[in-house]
Amino acid sequence: DQVEIPKNKVVLLTRERIEKYINENPMLSMQTKINTLNEILKAKLDNELIGKSVSYSKEEKKELYRNYKFHFGKDEWKGSIFELYDAFLESQRSKGYHFMITDHTYDIYDLAALAYLYKRIKETDGIREASHIIIDEAQDFGMMAYAVLKYCLRWCTYTIMGDVSQNIYYEYGLNDWEELKKLILTGEYDSFGLLKKSYRNTVEISNFATEILRHGNFSIYPVEPIIRHGNEVLVTDCENEEKLIQSAVDIILGWQKDGHETIAVICRDEEEAHIVSEQLGKKVTITDSNVDTATFEEGVMVLPVEYTKGLEFDAVLLYDPSNQKYPAKDQYVKLLYVAATRALHELVVIHQGDLSDLIAKPVSEEKRMTILKDKYESKRVGFVTPVYEISEEKKEEDLERYLKRTQKNYFGSQLDQSSSSTKTEPIQKEKMIRDTNNTKNLSSHAFNAIVDPKSLTKKGHSRIDCAIRWVKKSERYVDLASNYGVLRLIPVSETIIRVQFHRGQASEFEQGCWEYESDQRPSFTLRKSTTQYEVATTKIAIRIDKSTGAMIFYDKSGGVLLKEDEKLPRQVETSTHPTQIWMNFVWPKNEKIYAKGILADDLQRVNTMARYISFGGKKLRMPLLLSDKGYGLGIAATHDTIFCDIPMYGRYVYTEEMKQIDYYFIYGGKMNETIEMYQEITRG
Repeated sequence: DQVEIPKNKVVLLTRERIEKYINENPMLSMQTKINTLNEILKAKLDNELIGKSVSYSKEEKKELYRNYKFHFGKDEWKGSIFELYDAFLESQRSKGYHFMITDHTYDIYDLAALAYLYKRIKETDGIREASHIIIDEAQDFGMMAYAVLKYCLRWCTYTIMGDVSQNIYYEYGLNDWEELKKLILTGEYDSFGLLKKSYRNTVEISNFATEILRHGNFSIYPVEPIIRHGNEVLVTDCENEEKLIQSAVDIILGWQKDGHETIAVICRDEEEAHIVSEQLGKKVTITDSNVDTATFEEGVMVLPVEYTKGLEFDAVLLYDPSNQKYPAKDQYVKLLYVAATRALHELVVIHQGDLSDLIAKPVSEEKRMTILKDKYESKRVGFVTPVYEISEEKKEEDLERYLKRTQKNYFGSQLDQSSSSTKTEPIQKEKMIRDTNNTKNLSSHAFNAIVDPKSLTKKGHSRIDCAIRWVKKSERYVDLASNYGVLRLIPVSETIIRVQFHRGQASEFEQGCWEYESDQRPSFTLRKSTTQYEVATTKIAIRIDKSTGAMIFYDKSGGVLLKEDEKLPRQVETSTHPTQIWMNFVWPKNEKIYAKGILADDLQRVNTMARYISFGGKKLRMPLLLSDKGYGLGIAATHDTIFCDIPMYGRYVYTEEMKQIDYYFIYGGKMNETIEMYQEITRG
């Protein structure tokens, strides 16, 4: 229901407003929604109790704040995620699902479920330390783990590598890439690639293993072994177990005589491995085969097939793979494939007559699976280095093609060339595209007008990745490209840097009303470290974090002047009507921020409030924010421009009807000097 003040029936929050907030923020946790709704309600109450015709006594105000402080719930959930999960498991068991529940002994899927519950219910501050996640042996994890990882770390990028043909945990691992691709590869520059070249097995062993794989009812991915030939795979039938052991001994001794240092006897399970190890140990030396203590150096090891994944040996003896141990089912296809592909040079199969059909019977032409070369050939979207091998010539061709598309000058490994300064030379000022003396600001709100709280809530967004991917430097500007868009920094004087940003990868920016350039082009440098890029003149510098794309502005002594919000530096919504732009900053509590009015001495303090800083209906002027630190932000906007410094809504500068971010960072050292520079910019 709606929230209202009983005394005069003033509605603070309507039911529709509450539902709209909840529906527009589905990814926020329950606790975050409670806290934010409480903050919105308090702000509404603050507005109602200040400057209204109905007066409230001190006691009435205190009572109202007490009643509405936790109207939507307490600021901390006291429940237990573990107890909630245990109750869920019990409810599932009561419905007939059978599984073992132990006392807080959790596997990876339990931990994934707990992380999901925590994120949905309790989390109020997301993980910010991680920006890129690398996963190897990806086939060992099921889609639940990936879905939770994607949900909990939704701003991260991923590199995921694996071989689904080696998924020996068939019921809950990855058996195909398709579902994971749909979950992860959602960005314009995401790509999928096949690493097809195999350096482990000989051609003969690789062909033998591929024939095993063809028995499966699943898609297989092509493997191209390097041209390294060896002996054909030998399959030997033994009369009984005694002959089986003797044959194994003879083969092992022959391999040792030939100089093979690492030899594996692969059995179906631990029980069989223990028995075979005891029998063989009477005639040959068996090294420690305990995976927790073994050194995996030279010698003979006897291992169950599950323990061999990820290992390789000079020679492998596949011990008695019968139909009973490896029936013709998909999960056993992959087990046997893993066993066969452990061999570098030699592979021998010994059995007692009941050889598994996965080896004994060839795949019929009707059953034979088509290698999905065309369907799964890596497709590059944009200029992204895929995970398969590319020749140096191909890389050069792709780079040249990409540079032509983006108007040249992008560079990666050549970035070190950027440490040299640009030449200082006189230039001609460009003519402004509009006559600002005869143009009015198109905002419908007067300067310093109070902003309706409904207009302060940011639009929800999908994943925004501002991490820097490419850098381009010219004599006049520096472009820093991310998956989200292109950030352009233009030093127009030693103390003024123009900041522009637009979504997408095009290198063209629109002209604005204030195309200011000084009489002398300043010298500037572009440098890089392992974590940052720096664009600097002799008086000011901007450092850009590579992983977040967030900027920090510095004076010449290295003092911090202004920071972008590293969680979300900027947001540009060009598909909305009107278009919406948020430039997100972090202002310390003790910093004084002013908005400049029309008159020379008209400065309005705007800390902890939200105000229009554009001049609706007046002659077109550039909105200006000033800091007592001596810098200013001249916002090159022609419509609504809002300054917001209210934590529950965010700290930002907002503009409408603009297709790109465009502002001048001005550093005069003192406020009056910054104003003089601003006036020079607006005069053109």
